[in-house]
Amino acid sequence: MVPDTSRSQRRATKLVLLLLVPVLLFTALAVWAFASPVGAGPDDDFHLGSIWCGNGDRTGLCEPGATNAEKLVPRATLKSSCYAFHPEIPATCQAGSVGSDPSELIPSTRGNFNSSLYPPVFYSFMGVFATERITGAVLTMRLVNAAIFTLFCSLLFAALPRQLRPLLVIGLGVTIVPLGMFLIASVNPSGWAVLSAGTLWIALLGYFKTRGWRRASLAGLALASTVIGAGARGDMSVYSILAIGAVVVLTMRREKAYWIAALFPAGLAVLAGLLFLTASQGGLVGSGFAATASYRGFALLVNNLMNLPALWVGSLGTWGLGWLDTTMPTAVWVGTLFVLFAAVFTGLASQNWRKILVLAGGFIALVFIPAYMLQVGQSEVGAQVQARYLLPLLILVVGLALLRVDGRDQRATPFQLWLCVGALSLAHSMALYTNMKRYTEGLSDKDVGLSEAGSWWWGPAIPQPMIMWLAGTLAFTLALGLLAQLVIPHRAWRTNAATAVSD
Repeated sequence: MVPDTSRSQRRATKLVLLLLVPVLLFTALAVWAFASPVGAGPDDDFHLGSIWCGNGDRTGLCEPGATNAEKLVPRATLKSSCYAFHPEIPATCQAGSVGSDPSELIPSTRGNFNSSLYPPVFYSFMGVFATERITGAVLTMRLVNAAIFTLFCSLLFAALPRQLRPLLVIGLGVTIVPLGMFLIASVNPSGWAVLSAGTLWIALLGYFKTRGWRRASLAGLALASTVIGAGARGDMSVYSILAIGAVVVLTMRREKAYWIAALFPAGLAVLAGLLFLTASQGGLVGSGFAATASYRGFALLVNNLMNLPALWVGSLGTWGLGWLDTTMPTAVWVGTLFVLFAAVFTGLASQNWRKILVLAGGFIALVFIPAYMLQVGQSEVGAQVQARYLLPLLILVVGLALLRVDGRDQRATPFQLWLCVGALSLAHSMALYTNMKRYTEGLSDKDVGLSEAGSWWWGPAIPQPMIMWLAGTLAFTLALGLLAQLVIPHRAWRTNAATAVSD
């Protein structure tokens, strides 16, 4: 019998791609880790202090303050964000704000040790990497988070049945540029929320649709995803329970075996609820924020409802990165919105009553949660509630919209596919460039380059900004293109092309 060499070659090629994609994805995220200085993430003065105190008092890292609400933390964890809210100021200002001894301990009340707003899991884990060398520790944490995202998504991709893999790739791909990429490779707990939002519901969906080693693997990944998400942010506990409920609605059957299997996601929902109780962040849903609105009552509600979409798509580039002060070029959000709408519109071609029900529930959550928080807090869209708070929910809703309930593969012609890959890659490249430009030279600098005499950078040991930008652009583009090849079957391309010709 003559061996099928063509099939063997295809399998070998696919294996190479499966090994290459994680390397490329991690490279792209690693570039984002170096693309901004210490303190560049939103509220990083709070999160860095919380990390350094995440494992209790430690000599030289976190020591008792004058009161129970105060801790002594390294100066650099508090004073690095000298450029915040001033996009024209590059990160060179740190030389003055941090001083000659970044590890000097100074008093602070900014941290989870004071209010327990967030669950302790993220800060405890990141605290393992805290040292007196602040810059090196922060870079290590960012790279660790990038590695966690890459490894987790790679394991989930391998464990999922082929039909569900596009949900992971497309669902995350069309929603994480640019804010998601920034957060994943940061020390902000929202990065873990992004990972959990894009993986928990898919892992559970695969759990109900598989048997044997796949089911066991997906159960383990779903458990880890729940802990990662609900252990990072209190609101992610709520989103996790919504995701679990959506999967149950999508898969529910009148069989004893199903309800026995459903005990596992029920346990995950309980776990998410318990983690929610470890934080007071969820209290924002009940008590709101300090009033900032010029409207009141029903007029405020109407005004917010009309402007809520700004929160939904803010993570796609219509809002700034960092401390919301790194404004993205228009071409970034035009590209990301184009790809998002194209993917969702295609996914809506496949539907049944279950999918319509969970999508309606997701949409109601996208409206009710921010509207309620703003109304209770007497705030308008643009104040208090940020787009990153809703990014996990957006990822979930987009993923549900992409779900095919007719058993068919995701379909796209080569032109459609590469148009979306090109648009998203270009948007990513421009976002990365803009983010780097903001910190190296400031956005008021009109030079096209990313470095000149006196500009900020990590040091001579790290490749120069332009090289890093090119590496990040190339890695993301190749990863996206290869993933598109892997999850969109070639036979679907040929079928669509042949249909177009015959028509």
